[in-house]
Amino acid sequence: MGGCGPPQILVTGVLVSTINLLQCDILSENRYRNRKTDIFKSSLFLGSEHKTTNKRGFPVTVLLYKPIPTDKVRTLQNGRPDANGQLPERRIADEEGLPCRHCLEEVAIGDEYLILSYKPFKTTQPYAEQGPIFLHAKECRAYSDVENLPAMYVPENSTLLRGYDHLERIVYGTGEVVKNTDIAKAALKILNFAGVTHVHARSATNNCFQYRIDPVWA
Repeated sequence: MGGCGPPQILVTGVLVSTINLLQCDILSENRYRNRKTDIFKSSLFLGSEHKTTNKRGFPVTVLLYKPIPTDKVRTLQNGRPDANGQLPERRIADEEGLPCRHCLEEVAIGDEYLILSYKPFKTTQPYAEQGPIFLHAKECRAYSDVENLPAMYVPENSTLLRGYDHLERIVYGTGEVVKNTDIAKAALKILNFAGVTHVHARSATNNCFQYRIDPVWA
């Protein structure tokens, strides 16, 4: 008669067994304690910057539009291999529309630039995709006005936004092509999805990585 079920009534009398009720109480208490422990461990694993979410009442106060890290860019500008293990290709810009992913400005016509394969992930797993990007061949300053959308993302164009979790895996249902005027609003909506810790901005037509959006929680 073991297990956590309804009280057992003896056929030959009116005695109601309380053993199963006690078992249920003990099991419920243990499950509650284990659940609290799992939540605490999860918070430690995610790191302090991911302990608060909209669902727990902590709103996003600022969005940060982050370029590719400077240390990584310098290695590529100095001739180190890209994500494919190949040397970046060097070209001279003869047209507009070549966005550098470090300064987040277009490469001017006549300037030298690099074409290379880049992977904006630290992990290696199925969702850690890589693809082509452009960089200035010469050293340029990292985009610093990170609380504002870079000016080259003009209002009439669109951008693909996609949410990722702390394991750098896509959170399904977050992908959306939006007008550049709606990037901030769409990013906030994506960050409200359960598990989303950051957002990638990509070309709406070619899927090339543009920049990363990180939240600052209140």
